[in-house]
Amino acid sequence: MSTNQQHTVTATVATAAVLAASVLLISAYRRRERRLAGTLPITSRDVACVAGPVKWTKNALLLDGSSVPLSLASAEFHPWRVPVGDWEPILRSYKEIGLNCIRIYFHWGFHSPSEGVYDFSKDTQHDMDKLLTLCEKLRLFVIAAPGPYICAETQGGGHPFWLAAKKDIRLRHSRGQLVKEYDMEYSFACREWFEAILPIISAHQISENAGCVVLCQIENENFEKLKGLPFACVDDMRFLARVARDCGITVPLFHNDGFESGSWVSHEKPPKSVRSFGLDLYAYDKYVVFAPTSSPEAMIRGMNPQSSTSWPEWKVETIESTMDSMEQKVRGYGGCAQTGPMFIAEMQGGWFNHYSVKSSYDTVYDFYGEDYTRLIYDSSWAQGVTLINIYMGYGGTNWGTIGDPDVYTSYDYSAMIREYGFISGRARKMRLALSFYRSMHSAVVSTERTPWREQTVVVTPRRILNCQRISTGDERAELTFFRNFASARTTSYRAVLAKRPRVSLNGRLAYKRSFVALGGYSVSTGGAGLHLLFSTAPIHLRMHTKVAGRLAEVWVVQNDSFAGGEMAFQGEVWVVRGSESLGARVSHVREANASVVSFSGTFGWCALATPAAKETNDHVPNELLVLCLPEDALYTLATSFEEGHWLKRCGIAGEERGGPQVISAAWGAYGIRHDIVSRSFTVDWQNKEERVFCLFAATYAGFGNFGFEPLADKTHQLYGFPGLMVKARSKPKLSLPDAHIGTFHGWTSRPVDFGSFDYVPLELIGRDKSVPSKDCFDLGFASGHSIYRVTIPQTAYKPSPATKLVLSINARHRVTVYANNRVVGGHMTYSLQLLQPGSKQGPDWFRDSHEYVLTDKELDNTTGDNIVHVVVESFGLNRQPFVVDDVRNKRGIWNITATARAAADGVLSPLFARRVAIEVAATGVDVVSGIANAYNVCGFPDEDAGPVGGWDATAAAVVRNGSAVEIRGGCATPRWFKGTLAVAAEASAGGAHVPVRLHLEGPATAHLWVGGVYLARYYGNGDCVQHDFYLPRSYVSGRGKLDMKLLVYGRDPDDWVTVEAKRWEIEKGSWSGNLQDGGDICHFVSENF
Repeated sequence: MSTNQQHTVTATVATAAVLAASVLLISAYRRRERRLAGTLPITSRDVACVAGPVKWTKNALLLDGSSVPLSLASAEFHPWRVPVGDWEPILRSYKEIGLNCIRIYFHWGFHSPSEGVYDFSKDTQHDMDKLLTLCEKLRLFVIAAPGPYICAETQGGGHPFWLAAKKDIRLRHSRGQLVKEYDMEYSFACREWFEAILPIISAHQISENAGCVVLCQIENENFEKLKGLPFACVDDMRFLARVARDCGITVPLFHNDGFESGSWVSHEKPPKSVRSFGLDLYAYDKYVVFAPTSSPEAMIRGMNPQSSTSWPEWKVETIESTMDSMEQKVRGYGGCAQTGPMFIAEMQGGWFNHYSVKSSYDTVYDFYGEDYTRLIYDSSWAQGVTLINIYMGYGGTNWGTIGDPDVYTSYDYSAMIREYGFISGRARKMRLALSFYRSMHSAVVSTERTPWREQTVVVTPRRILNCQRISTGDERAELTFFRNFASARTTSYRAVLAKRPRVSLNGRLAYKRSFVALGGYSVSTGGAGLHLLFSTAPIHLRMHTKVAGRLAEVWVVQNDSFAGGEMAFQGEVWVVRGSESLGARVSHVREANASVVSFSGTFGWCALATPAAKETNDHVPNELLVLCLPEDALYTLATSFEEGHWLKRCGIAGEERGGPQVISAAWGAYGIRHDIVSRSFTVDWQNKEERVFCLFAATYAGFGNFGFEPLADKTHQLYGFPGLMVKARSKPKLSLPDAHIGTFHGWTSRPVDFGSFDYVPLELIGRDKSVPSKDCFDLGFASGHSIYRVTIPQTAYKPSPATKLVLSINARHRVTVYANNRVVGGHMTYSLQLLQPGSKQGPDWFRDSHEYVLTDKELDNTTGDNIVHVVVESFGLNRQPFVVDDVRNKRGIWNITATARAAADGVLSPLFARRVAIEVAATGVDVVSGIANAYNVCGFPDEDAGPVGGWDATAAAVVRNGSAVEIRGGCATPRWFKGTLAVAAEASAGGAHVPVRLHLEGPATAHLWVGGVYLARYYGNGDCVQHDFYLPRSYVSGRGKLDMKLLVYGRDPDDWVTVEAKRWEIEKGSWSGNLQDGGDICHFVSENF
């Protein structure tokens, strides 16, 4: 055979092989598709929202048959991370930010301690009827998300322990990694949960006269397909949707895609290639920039920055590539993704933090910066998204063991509202965005994107103009989305109006900031009015006040070094009055028949009018009032909104156009809340604040002015502004002498008596006889600590100076070893990287054995058996995300062996090593079999009952000057401590609020309960960065003394820990809310007018 013939044969064989492989792959794909498509006779139409109270258009929701579009400005709220007494203050802060909605993940495991048992106890953290009633009281819409799977960095993704312990049930139908197979038993369990929670939710569905729930989410991030490959069981979604309808849910159903992958899109004419199933609306999650410790590189390559100083700046290209083609991609899925509103169910509002890293949530906050959430929000609206839920609005606390291994006690999330309730600069920047979108709602809610070549403005330098949209609703405007990603990081830019004689406007916008520039807009009050061509000066708010008995439109604008610019109007416009401090002036561009208004100042006001109005001395109907506030005042600008739906329900007549109504705009204090329904006006004062300024909207001026008076200070920059009112504080300033805020009393302690526990004997099995015959699920120890008693019989090993015993332990996650009741060391197996021992997410397949050398000094029982106790703390069950099957990753001890070796290491010593037979038994707290609150126990069996002899007031605890508990010399064995903490009265008396933290220092480990709540897990050796633990406001308010309890242990007998009660000291000169020793003490005192 010739060479050419050989090549021909080889090519033919290779081609045949490729074709055969392709056929096999296609066949396997089709088999997988058919298997996952399911057989349940439930169609999209069977569960569609047909006659419910909520309809929708391509741009928004419609309520109660109204034609007024509703957009949702929502943020996530987890009631199971927030004490019930703190629900209302936090949700009032949501509304103060400008939000009109919250999404609630209802936590199955939190409510179901055992199969068939559901806890919705009245007036407790489990009372979901109370929460939904509160939302109705506060006039907040609700997106209900009952799961059954919720993810949310909580144990098991929200599955109850009793269900996870049933190993024959496939949670989320997972048969293994990346493989799902429908499991009806799992669906039946989900139905049990839905039948418990959905009647509560359905009773609060929106209607004309009742309810708050507008949407209901089914499951979470359950990809139908991933990169074209089928992954989800279609019958799963069919079944859940059917049960939801059967349980009375009449509002639209949706699912949140993990990202834009087109999952569960309903079609009028389903594609013929698959047995399609979809829900009413299409929604997806949008997480854009990952913190370096959670980045794909960190998870795959193990690139784990341990120091905050090494964190690189996030790249603007990430946002451009991730956000700027979103609308085209989503609409391209067709069906409800094309005909319904653009909907982001989880828009990134921060990020969570992990064990083992050195960076804190303050590091995470600084990494993203104050403007990040608004930047993503504006970029979403630029893509036509009008339903947005920010994850998180307020993170809260992973009290007890409710968090999964991804997160520790704090769930601050670097969110808009920090864990201790501080409304951060990020929230205040978002509030400005919401002030614009909601006050301009009728012009911004229904839009179409302008093709690039048809845009009416050209901006230089490049990468400052994002895109432009044109209003298609009742009110018309051009919306130009600015986002400064300029390569040179310049602040200044120039905007030139196209399609007309040249009109050029200067502008300023700080790098990585955004705003929406208004143009093509006619002022809505008065005769011929004014027509705005374009404004590079950010307009943060539009409202109306009365001047001489007539309506006048007010714009609140900004013109400083961070953001500012000019305004171009059609025709001639004049500055007819105002303050000199603003320096408003007009340049007429004759050839373009336009007027450009510019400002030389940053703080002041002016009135603009047409020449006709000026000449006839009747300028009032055509007057536009421009109020310019500097950035420090804008941080405090609080606009009170109410949706027309709620006003109608409360019998209050609003503006004819409906939609969000501006009630008032006020600034000058940390917190301002105006409630038109209860006719209350509340100001939260910091010590440095003296007075509040307010503009009451003309439509609602008859609802009281709360003692506000016209500004009389002629030297003030805003003197003379029509309708501006001011009120001085009458509440005295708080006395804040230093950081310490509490005293400790009556501290006693007792040792943990390992010998008093009941143990379950375990056989060691496996090829090397090292695997305990029962794992933590078998024993019920699915959470917290498990304790292993390792008996070294004297007949198997007798200690001597010539030998040593090496105990090899492979366990998850934290191990502390005690030999004959004295600590000998410990270790942690935990990884941020995938496919590593102790991986926080994904499969955990590999050994990570650590050796403990026990000499005759540790094994000093020469007349009997030596006993070693191994305390293993689990960080919780993994949460089973996406297509990963990791909820049942093993916990506790995986492998344990004992080997006798020569005391002196040498070349030949391994030859003389021998295995030593050991006896293993385990104990802990069974959280699977129905304990009332499985997340509130740490796993030590003696948590609630001490040994004979009780508590000792003299052992190991020292109260230092009453301001701290200092524990030294008590870590040879674990010890319990208890006592009381008295918090200074100013923390909560007389409307005052001074957030309190428990500050822990020292190398020991401490688990801490306050008032019976497992509040903190502290790891002083560096396994976790957290040292400061928030003491919730409701715990402090109105209580004289707080009962406290600690479990303390360490890896060295001399380990120690101190506990102090301190005020929250925060970064000076900043709205970050970041902790700073010696910084400003966070505080405010509330005053009701």
